[in-house]
Amino acid sequence: MKPGEKINNCVIIHVDNESKKGIMCAEFPMYWNRSLNYADGANFKKAQKDLAKFNDNNFSDWRLPTQKELELIFKLKKKIKNVTSGFHMSSELDGAEKIFGTALDTGHKSSTSLKNPCYVHPVREFDI
Repeated sequence: MKPGEKINNCVIIHVDNESKKGIMCAEFPMYWNRSLNYADGANFKKAQKDLAKFNDNNFSDWRLPTQKELELIFKLKKKIKNVTSGFHMSSELDGAEKIFGTALDTGHKSSTSLKNPCYVHPVREFDI
């Protein structure tokens, strides 16, 4: 297994052979409208609530990516079928009122209000 490889409509973004763990992202972002090929965003509170119910490819342990994981998605965006351009939220807070994220079309990192709608590209860990 290696980064960029697809498994069940998911894309591997990191493999750690020492720990025998990997990280994959969903091929489609949350809130994806397949007929329009477009994703909507959500604020942090809604995204957390929806992630608790998110079940893609029969996995239910999806979570927000870290900033490092968003960087990995950005580097592999050509191998991921549907990466939405624009700001994607991470799991990392910037103080009490903001959240860090990355624009997956440019790689630019910044933060925004927890109340602002952002794109969500969930990730999950798996055993190798």
